[in-house]
Amino acid sequence: MLFDLSLADAVMEARKIGEGKPYRILVLRQCTLEPMAPYLVTGGRDFGLEIEISFGRFDAMVQDVLEDDLWQPEPDCIMVAPLPTRYIPQVVEGAGLIAFDEQAADIETALASVEKLITKIRERSRKPVLWLGFYRPFSAPLGLSDERRGERSLESIIRRINLSIDNILRTTGPGWVIDMEGCAARVGWKQFYDRQRECIVGLPFTSTGLREISIECLKYIRNLTGGLKKVLALDCDDTLWSGLVGEIGPEEVDFGLHGFPALGHRNLQRLARCLKERGVLIVLVSKNEEANVWEVFETRKDMILRRCDIAASRINWSPKAENLISIAEELNLALDSFVFIDDQMAEIEAVRRFCPEVTCLHLSKKNLLEIDGIISSAGWFESTEITETDRTRVELYQADIRRDEMRARTLNIESFLVELSMDLEIKIDKNVDTKRASQLCQRTNQFNFTGIRYTATDIEEFIRSDDASVISLAVRDKFGPLGDVALAIITFTQERAYLDTLVLSCRAFGRYCEYVLLEKVAEISARRNIQWLVGRYVPTSKNAIIRDFWSKNGFNVEVSQENIQTATISLHNFEMFYPKIFRSIKQGE
Repeated sequence: MLFDLSLADAVMEARKIGEGKPYRILVLRQCTLEPMAPYLVTGGRDFGLEIEISFGRFDAMVQDVLEDDLWQPEPDCIMVAPLPTRYIPQVVEGAGLIAFDEQAADIETALASVEKLITKIRERSRKPVLWLGFYRPFSAPLGLSDERRGERSLESIIRRINLSIDNILRTTGPGWVIDMEGCAARVGWKQFYDRQRECIVGLPFTSTGLREISIECLKYIRNLTGGLKKVLALDCDDTLWSGLVGEIGPEEVDFGLHGFPALGHRNLQRLARCLKERGVLIVLVSKNEEANVWEVFETRKDMILRRCDIAASRINWSPKAENLISIAEELNLALDSFVFIDDQMAEIEAVRRFCPEVTCLHLSKKNLLEIDGIISSAGWFESTEITETDRTRVELYQADIRRDEMRARTLNIESFLVELSMDLEIKIDKNVDTKRASQLCQRTNQFNFTGIRYTATDIEEFIRSDDASVISLAVRDKFGPLGDVALAIITFTQERAYLDTLVLSCRAFGRYCEYVLLEKVAEISARRNIQWLVGRYVPTSKNAIIRDFWSKNGFNVEVSQENIQTATISLHNFEMFYPKIFRSIKQGE
């Protein structure tokens, strides 16, 4: 894993030939950062990216925004790396030496300079910006008394500047401030910052510091490119608690507030519960008697993780690889969206052999107390936004299980769909939940025609545009809401409507929601007197299930040498054919 690689290891890994999707980062900087490249390249390969990095000139950020060659082709992400001693010297060097009112004016000047730079970057590109946040390069200028100056302390001033920059980024497009103080806190300041190296070669960070900054940046890049995991699969004995429940009984297993290893198991429960609140599905895969495991959940009131937090379980004596495959089928999720944690190395190796798509993490006595940091560093579950759908995700999947049970009792699929009593709500432009729409873009892999990963800010721009429209589709049935499950983004020319994006959540597979959505796309396009609807299919490793969608639905399909399909259909008498199974279809207010 990246968090334990040395720079030499990262360099060797980066030299290997990769086969991931190209992803270009442009670095505008006031310092030397080239040694960070191997960490970014190596880390990106973990989630299918072949990262290419271009560096602007040293301490020439404004000029490099105007340098055409640097922006060709357009980068997928822009990293901005200012130095506090160069960008805000009046703030960091003047702390404790000049009056607060004078310093406040300096801060406003600095923020105006930041806003000007970000504005120029936005004029060049609407791609995400990762701004390496300012940090305190010196010890507190007034010693212990600085800690008691409240908002006038150097630490508070830098924190406010970073918050202001973060706000500028959020209001002008996708972008975030990287928490440099947080990166340093993970390894210690002396292991992070090298003042002598900064003075000699303009590189202020140690190799460990560069690795930590890369880890933090890669969390955002993973999120933006659809590389997030969706399921945390946990063993029970000596994982969620200390001890074998089948031998010592539910009352004796330990996950207490004190002592080792009990506290480590308690922390893992706490982490799992927090991940569940963030939309991650928690499942159990345990070789045990099922009654014994559930007795722990039901009788031990000090359990942090509760039975209602568990989306699915396989508690039996079958091979864990088979159980993971079974759960993946039940949840209708790919195995590569799973992270599996077990204390037994033999179980880990078996899963790695028979389910190589699953990411495995061995829980040892050595890393038990560090498991939250390991998972955070890996960035498997990091999300920039938490939506209402995330908070209720377990309930959504548990309702899916009840739907499957009803499906098994129904004679045919059409009768099942009618019995579901589905109500569809179509949301257009300003009524679209842009955060959820962004999640659909970033997390949907199977029913995703182009694989474009838009942020909420990108979608807001489509909504504001006169030459585009955004449509989402929400579903509710007799078992409850599924939430927003489908999204279409259309761009218009005089004669053609282009389906820039069409995605459908796996929860809505087989319900014909995509047909309703396309009918609305055609209706909106026809109102503009547009003659043709054009869609695309860009093949990925995960979207083969929709390869023949356009041809099966009457579109004329042309295929390029790269197997990219361009599908066209006349909107004159356009109609999608599907069974009349919906109880109601309405357009949201």
